[in-house]
Amino acid sequence: PWNTSLLSILQKWARLGEGLEAERVCTEFLTNHNNDNDDEFWIQCHQSVLHAWTNKVSRSWNEARSASKQKKARRVKGRTNNWTSNQISNLKELQTASRRANQILELMEERIHESNKNTNGHKTALLLKTNDYAFVIFSHTKSQQTMEAVEVLQRLEDNLLSKQTIESSSLLPIYMAVIKSLANCRISPEEWQHSFSDTSSAADMATLILKRFAQLQTSSSSNDYSNE
Repeated sequence: PWNTSLLSILQKWARLGEGLEAERVCTEFLTNHNNDNDDEFWIQCHQSVLHAWTNKVSRSWNEARSASKQKKARRVKGRTNNWTSNQISNLKELQTASRRANQILELMEERIHESNKNTNGHKTALLLKTNDYAFVIFSHTKSQQTMEAVEVLQRLEDNLLSKQTIESSSLLPIYMAVIKSLANCRISPEEWQHSFSDTSSAADMATLILKRFAQLQTSSSSNDYSNE
């Protein structure tokens, strides 16, 4: 009974994009009610916390984009609007929220890993959802954190795609967001190679990711996006 109530409260904070409040409520209730041992419920609660942080990024990003469009429309009527996330005034705040969402995702990955390791095949293995990774990746791309977006995509491939078949149609927006972020980023090849030594630049990584997606399409049973 109280589990359902807690999830409802967390989902409300998630819709509002209130990450701190969602985290506070989640930690407080799971600790006080000694319900920290139910892995599946723990994951459900933290999914809402993750969504609260990613919704915070989406809300602020959309508001900034809308304000920028209105400002440009007043100044120069008819000119094409090439809005970028560089124009977000509270970019650091969005980057902090994106990093926190990523940290929550990492906690969930650790919890699932430990849970599955301890089941010895006695129950169905827990898996995260594609959207858990997608929302974090979108948050990173919106807040100019290209390297972080690439790193989360690699974890998506390692933790989900290696264990189950996911239709390429649902993965297309995720891969395209990362590739677009790579195309627009201004990271020097030297800085890039420091973090990703297997690629020479962001453009090189974009090419590699595009190839990986093409391979996924080939092996996918869905042909919805076979011409993309």
